[in-house]
Amino acid sequence: TAMTGTPVVVNVPQPYLLIPAGLINGMRGKAYGGTVDVDWRPLRIWRLEFQASYFQMSLENLPGTPATNDIALSGNSPRHQAALHSFLDLTRDVSLYTGVRFVDKLPSLNVPRYTAVDASLTWHAAPHLDVTLTGRNLGDESHAEFSGGNEIERSVFASVTWRN
Repeated sequence: TAMTGTPVVVNVPQPYLLIPAGLINGMRGKAYGGTVDVDWRPLRIWRLEFQASYFQMSLENLPGTPATNDIALSGNSPRHQAALHSFLDLTRDVSLYTGVRFVDKLPSLNVPRYTAVDASLTWHAAPHLDVTLTGRNLGDESHAEFSGGNEIERSVFASVTWRN
């Protein structure tokens, strides 16, 4: 919260007007949560990764502090997130990645929860060369991840990677 004081005229060494201003943390709050990340390899050629997190934050203005919308900051983070990723070697030279992730709503930003699905098929054409076809957000045409009206659209693209 921005606070301003009473302006004062200072005469030394040259006269100037001093307007005291500063920022104070006029809130108190609590935050807690946790994350679980599990890797499992059911087969030598297949690895699964599961991630889940929970986050809770509550804020309140301290007595005597002007009311602001800063309390809404507690709604800028998703309460729940989860993801499942699959990494599968189809052959010695071809691998498949698929993933699904869930992100809870951001109530202060009016962003609804969403689930996104991604996939990549990679051909390891040579020791230093990969050719990949990737699809992102395959489950819907677009969805919001942040406020401001920007939508993350479905995309499909190819890439070639050379590593030294």
